[in-house]
Amino acid sequence: MPQLRRDMSNGKKNVVVDANIIISALIAQAFSLKLLLDNRYPLYTPDFVFEEIIKHEDEIIQKSGLTKREVGIIFGKIIQNVRVVQIESYWCFKQEATELIADPKDWPYIAVALFSDGIIWTYDAGFSRQQRIVCVTTHQLMERPLA
Repeated sequence: MPQLRRDMSNGKKNVVVDANIIISALIAQAFSLKLLLDNRYPLYTPDFVFEEIIKHEDEIIQKSGLTKREVGIIFGKIIQNVRVVQIESYWCFKQEATELIADPKDWPYIAVALFSDGIIWTYDAGFSRQQRIVCVTTHQLMERPLA
């Protein structure tokens, strides 16, 4: 099992990326995309992020004006910088995660945050209703260092 508690190369807090951040970055290609690509923080996401991107692919293409190929290229670059955590690594946190989050489909993000001792980068206000895991927006991530 990989050691994820802190990225030992720079001592920074682990950041679990919600799919809505990646989708937003693909659509707007703004600062969130820059943060996803610049290696400022050790980034993690649950393995089902691929399903989420595929589910929203038509929306991403329509709103971004990119071709399917261009979306694939940018997503590929993002995934090179985000460690995809397999369900076997975070499954043991499922019960605790489902108790913390109201939306049952979001438990993997909470579980990966518990597993990695990380925070969650999201635009989903539902995550902020729980008190155990710190949640930040892109703006908050830009404003403060997460050592």
